[in-house]
This record gives sequence, C-alpha cells and structure tokens, in this order.
Amino acid sequence: INAEYMGGTNHQYLIVNKSPEKRNAFNTLRGIHGSFFAFHGSSIENWYSILMNGLKIGTNTELQVNGARLGPGIYVSPDSKVSFQYSLKRDCSNDISCIAICEVINHKTKKQGSIWAVPKEEYVSLCYLFVYENLSLIPTVSCTNPDFQLSLQNIVQNYC
Repeated sequence: INAEYMGGTNHQYLIVNKSPEKRNAFNTLRGIHGSFFAFHGSSIENWYSILMNGLKIGTNTELQVNGARLGPGIYVSPDSKVSFQYSLKRDCSNDISCIAICEVINHKTKKQGSIWAVPKEEYVSLCYLFVYENLSLIPTVSCTNPDFQLSLQNIVQNYC
C-alpha cells in the first residue's frame, strides 16, 4: 500500500492465511451483503494469536481487554487513529505498535461514530498488517477515502 497512506512504515505484510473453504464462505457472504474496509488495533502481544487463529470475539471472556459498549463483537474503525489507540493499550517494554486492515462483511455491524462492532468472526478477514517502530509515524487515514478504498480493493482482488 502506498506509504503516504500508512505513515511511511516499511513493515507492511499482506495476510493470505485463510483456507480455501473459509475464503469461499467469505466470498459468498461478500456477494450477498457487500463489504467494507476497516482498521483493527490490538497490542503487540496479541498479534501472534490473531495471525494464527484470526480475530476472535472476546466479549465477556478472559480475552476481553477493553469495554464493549456496542455489545459482543470484533471492534474495528474506519479511522487509523482510533485503532492505534487500542494497539497501545497494554504496557509494553518497547514502542512497537501494530494495526491491521480488515475486509468486513456489511451485515449487522453496529456503528457508533468511528467505533464499529462486527457481530460474527466469519464477517472479518484480515488483509494487511502494519508494524510501526516509531510511533511518530502513526498515520491519519480513513478507510472511507475513495482513493484508499480503490487501492485496497485492487489488493484484495489480486491477492486475497
């Protein structure tokens, strides 16, 4: 993705880890409901599990680390700055921060301002992971920006 959008980090990783069955199920849902892109932020110690197991709904479980004002769901945002706030929540001995861009099925997502709750795990597909070593590079970008959306759609079409 163009570095001007993502704050100049060179640590950009395309995520292509879904089984063909899960990818086909997601594509079917996309065909029925459409989709949109959103950011997800989580602290650095969570990313190994997220990359291995996908995003999980942690509401009312030991996995929950933040509030759930919109109820159970995977929380995403159209705005990078909002997701970065969640990537910095836990104390960590370094300044590394990660956010992901996800493709989200446009069905029953609860939206309140720039905090959105996706009701089902299978409605979220990780697309890209961005790692920041320098927190001064954190970008301000919105997934609602038409040029950014087009860039993301081209990547998803060609690789995911």
